[in-house]
Amino acid sequence: MLALWEALDDPDASPDQLVEQLNVLAGLTLKERVPTLGRLSRALAHSNPEVRAGALSALAGADSPRAHAWLLAALDDPSEAVVEAAARALKDAVRGDTARWAHLIFHPRPEVRRLGLVHSPNHAQWLNLFLLEDPTLAPLVCQHLPEQAGQLAIPVLDWLERGALSADQARQLLARGAVTKLMDLTIPGRSEAWATSRRLPPSDPDPLDSMFALFWDVQGKFWSEVNQWLASHERRSRVIASLCRTGLAQGHWPDWVVGLLVGFHPPCLGFAWLPEAAKRRGLARLYRFARQPERLADEELEQLLLTPPLVDETGRLDLLMVGAVLRL
Repeated sequence: MLALWEALDDPDASPDQLVEQLNVLAGLTLKERVPTLGRLSRALAHSNPEVRAGALSALAGADSPRAHAWLLAALDDPSEAVVEAAARALKDAVRGDTARWAHLIFHPRPEVRRLGLVHSPNHAQWLNLFLLEDPTLAPLVCQHLPEQAGQLAIPVLDWLERGALSADQARQLLARGAVTKLMDLTIPGRSEAWATSRRLPPSDPDPLDSMFALFWDVQGKFWSEVNQWLASHERRSRVIASLCRTGLAQGHWPDWVVGLLVGFHPPCLGFAWLPEAAKRRGLARLYRFARQPERLADEELEQLLLTPPLVDETGRLDLLMVGAVLRL
């Protein structure tokens, strides 16, 4: 430690000597380094970039205002090695303070933004989504996102609409927990009354519409998560309304969608605007429904037995459809 102090105070110390001592310092614990950190100002301003980088490495984990100011100032250094050393030291220094990492993500220099992306600590990875607006970094963003990136579903859908994301990229992000996050949102002013009527679903927009449209023709885990959410919640009218509204906008009804509608909201079988073929396919999927479908009131069941979905091309009752209805 004495050799380090002497080197830091010696204006004639060679760059190699300084780098050697700074590397020794960087290898110590933060507690051991603290007494010497205040003496790094000369090394941080040294003409040799290796010395500057070594001094920055010694600041790793230091979160005092003075250390933070030194690290941020180094992001403007002309040497790439110095800037990277500053980024690595900042990663250890931010300690859960996401706002500090934003200095890298929103830095005017593209090389600093790239370092902010590739070195982002776990707690700050959601900030990387903002780099979708950066044409040079956008292709890398999806490789550096948190597991629960889908919890930022609304911004992701907005970037998709504005063309900053492709449909495949958006699906990749939204597959990470987005469906339950969006369906759990409470949307003020939504009426529950339409669900028991035969009218069209409410026309006011819902972020769920955009998400369902994105996955509409893609069978897989996404729709399994929708199924699980519907099975564990009693207040489903918002999700059912969004499925109906999306189907009307898309102009077709995949089997996995009508299966959810029939299984979780049997009154949809009485909706005149839902195609008869879709109703039949939804009824057929009840045989594979993992849980007891929602029950129909007796009068609704009696009315349904006289409707077209239960009648085949010859005008006779379709026993397969009747069997499905009897499960309701």
